[in-house]
Amino acid sequence: AAPRVACDARPAPVEDLRASEGDLVSSVRFAFEHEVWRGSLPTTTLDPSVQAAVIALLRVLSRGLPTWGAFYGRLEALVTSAVTSGGDSGGALTRNAWDSAMSRAAPLAPLGAAQTSWSPFCAGALRQYTCGLWATFHTLMLRAPSDAEALAVIDAMVGFVTSIFECADCRMHFLNMSRGGVAGLGPSAALTTREGAVRWLPSDAGGAPLI
Repeated sequence: AAPRVACDARPAPVEDLRASEGDLVSSVRFAFEHEVWRGSLPTTTLDPSVQAAVIALLRVLSRGLPTWGAFYGRLEALVTSAVTSGGDSGGALTRNAWDSAMSRAAPLAPLGAAQTSWSPFCAGALRQYTCGLWATFHTLMLRAPSDAEALAVIDAMVGFVTSIFECADCRMHFLNMSRGGVAGLGPSAALTTREGAVRWLPSDAGGAPLI
């Protein structure tokens, strides 16, 4: 069974009020397949801002999800190398290069890892992805051992919502909150400590999940 991960996102009305690591990994997989590369061709290249957001997300995932750390760490290294080497793409990540990196990193994924695994907490076709996504950022933040790593999670989350997340209303709500501050804590760019980042992350002033 996948490790259980505490999460403060608003729960579904079920007995099990915890997200699973499967929720986290499944939401990240969905983001890559359906938001980053949706409808792409093998030679499609990523916009630099999307590319940077992908690498930042992989970096915090490799540090915050120990079971999957080797997989995400290897994927980050391969993607960064593909971008650095450039070649015909001029330093932009292509779909071909991404697929190659995924294939090479795949042996490092946990044995028996399901392609998609949603817990009762994130059940329901309309909430699985956003529930898992919220649980991912919340878990990464709570596991960050230092100020620097907590702030890296905030940066990765803001970059993801800004450059990748396609729900326009959700993105506008989040970015307005990010720039304007939450409950007197100031904008995300002004955060300097893990404690401040943890207090900033859970909810907006109305108590609703950010995403």
